Amino acid sequence: MLSSIVSNSKRILNRDVSIAPLVTVRLLFCFMIFAGTVRFMHNGWLVAQTMDTGV
Repeated sequence: MLSSIVSNSKRILNRDVSIAPLVTVRLLFCFMIFAGTVRFMHNGWLVAQTMDTGV
């Protein structure tokens, strides 16, 4: 029983998989972070948080 679980796990973990889903997720995450940064810059949030000397 245990040996079949181990052998199946090894077979599953050592198989070849496509890199395309990882690339897609990373590109979507990069776009979301970039869009958020542009939004914050456009609204003046970055200047207010980093250059506000009234604190």
